[in-house]
Amino acid sequence: MISVIIINENSDDLFKTLVSVYMQTYIEKVRLFVINFDKSLNKKTDILKKKLKVNETYVLKEESLLDKINDFINNSDSEYVFFARSGDVLFDKFAIENIYKEMGECDIFSGNNYINKVGNEYYSNNDLTDIYGLCYRISFLVKNDLYFPMILDYEKKEFNELAMYFYPIIYYSNVLIYQKNNFNSFYQQNNLEGLSNYVDRRNFFIERMFAADAPKDYIAAEIFDVFVKAYYKYSVSSEYRNIIGKLKKLNEKYERVALYLTNTDKIRILDTNRSENIPKISLDDFLKEVQHD
Repeated sequence: MISVIIINENSDDLFKTLVSVYMQTYIEKVRLFVINFDKSLNKKTDILKKKLKVNETYVLKEESLLDKINDFINNSDSEYVFFARSGDVLFDKFAIENIYKEMGECDIFSGNNYINKVGNEYYSNNDLTDIYGLCYRISFLVKNDLYFPMILDYEKKEFNELAMYFYPIIYYSNVLIYQKNNFNSFYQQNNLEGLSNYVDRRNFFIERMFAADAPKDYIAAEIFDVFVKAYYKYSVSSEYRNIIGKLKKLNEKYERVALYLTNTDKIRILDTNRSENIPKISLDDFLKEVQHD
């Protein structure tokens, strides 16, 4: 069985996504779940369930969203899980059939995508910074304790970055599987909210790297990269004090590996993140603030 999880941000877009699933030649192998980001979407989703005679649609309240997804991944009797987003569609009726035929022994399957973005149409494989249009072997996720700790749409990159660390077998197919139409995220953040969330995500990633006994120079470089990115977004506003607090907690981990940061990595990180927007505080003074109580 393959479980298709549709992340629903807008029920007006959900119908065509559901139809694209229910037209599949391998529909008998599909278990369908709809995850609503917002409780206000539940009523519209219920109407669509009845209209399409959907029996296995799973509608969740937003506060339990990720617990339920993680629960599902760990306890599913399906072999695979495929993520889609409302508004996007499976490319044709053979999409699931093609995944089954080509999945083989791989842990992650990336089919070809048809991209329709503001009138610009092209084809592309997933670059593994996204989860939509990818199919994962559930046993691989469970074996390596891969799960979503916070808000799904923010941490797609971290999820796949962690997956890459465990050396998955990845199969890149030239078969068209998925059509991406929806490029608007339900969650909108201002600059500081986005930075705060980024620090949370990277903190989670670093914790997992320690747990996986990753090389200390690698971890040191990852943390230093967070510090430098935060520096170039430095603000004197009161909201930024919350970010400083999070960076101080991250620094507790950094102190365990700081000696392993190589000059080569330090120069690379500084060059990569260099910005025309230079804060009024020097990087050294910023790091002192982050690294001292």
